[in-house]
Order: sequence, then C-alpha cells, then structure tokens
Amino acid sequence: TITELAQTLAGQRPLLALREAALLLGGRQIQNMATVAGNICKASPGADMVPPLLCLDAQLGLFGPDGQRVIPLDGFLTGPDQTAIRPGEILREIVVPAIPPGTGTAFMKIMRRRAIDCSIVAAAARVTLAEDGKTCLEARVAVGAAAPNPFRATEAESLLAGQEITPGLAQQAAQLAREASTPVSDVRASADYRRILVESLVERALLQATERACQKGVN
Repeated sequence: TITELAQTLAGQRPLLALREAALLLGGRQIQNMATVAGNICKASPGADMVPPLLCLDAQLGLFGPDGQRVIPLDGFLTGPDQTAIRPGEILREIVVPAIPPGTGTAFMKIMRRRAIDCSIVAAAARVTLAEDGKTCLEARVAVGAAAPNPFRATEAESLLAGQEITPGLAQQAAQLAREASTPVSDVRASADYRRILVESLVERALLQATERACQKGVN
C-alpha cells in the first residue's frame, strides 16, 4: 500500500521524491488502501506517484495470457484513463534501477486544500552530480496534472546535463517544462495558472533535488 511504501522509504534520501508523493496522496484512509500499481493504472493526469517514478526511470512488469513483458513507465500511459496494458494483463511489479551515488530527488504539488486533495500541478526532479559535487551528470524532470498524462520534460533535462545547476539554469529548465505542458482549465484551476505553477514547481524541485544530491548520506 501507499502507507507501507512511505514507511519503507523513510531515511532513503535518493528516494525522497517517491516518499513525498506517497505522503501527499489523499488522506490516511486512502493511503492505507491504495497501491502504487493502482495509481499508475488509473492513468489520471494528476496521478501523484507517476512523476517521481518517471524520474527514477521505472520499469513495469506486466503479466498476462501471453506471459510476462517489461516496459518503461514512460510511454505506458497513453491518455487520460488509458494505458498500454493488454486484455487479461495485470501490473505485477514496478522496478526502479539502481540509483547512482550523488543523486537527489524531490517532489512537490499544489492543491486547493492543504491535504487530501488532487493535484492542481505536481512536479518531480532527480539530479545526479559528478564527483566534483557540482556538475550534473544526469537529470530528470516530470510534471503531473498539466497534460493528458504525467510527462517528462526532456528538453529541460537536456539543458541541465553537463552543467552546474544554478538558480538561473533551474529557471531556464523550468521555462522549458512550462512550454512542454498542455494543461486544461477545470474547476481546480485555469490552464494559464497551471502553466505558472509548472514553472514555479519545477524550478523549486530542481533546486531541492540538487541540494539533496550534494548531501552525504544513505545512497
């Protein structure tokens, strides 16, 4: 369950984004019943567990009448409430590749209420630094509730690779994420407001992930 995941991840700094998403998903009763697989397969535009898992390059193990197959989470969601799962298949496992040293992650979301609410916008980031503690070897940026499905902002990721992530560079990457978003207006927020939030949250998540990547601790 989501509760069990949050408890298991306590103290694991490279997976903080995943734990933060779990702790912000619904209320305690929902967390005690909901699963990560269910959150993924619902394929909601605002599925909170998807952005951090996209940043972690998660793979999905599907089992069905034709046996087992493994596919990336990135591409599994094909539209609102739509996935690449085949008739008779179930999502049996979620695999996160080994995380290299010098990695930090972060997850943030904006809600109308302080808890137990769907995301207006959510963002996750992963930053892996070189041994010098400054140069970004690899970055991942993912956004939720600002497109038909949560998505990776690949242009923002490319901008960051090989660079020192300064506040100015994080802002540039956030602008690229904003440009990649295709939000809609609904009862929670307008599309224009969501674009503003995408830029703000991505910038903040990147800076926090970078700060965490600089810290020494459990990897």
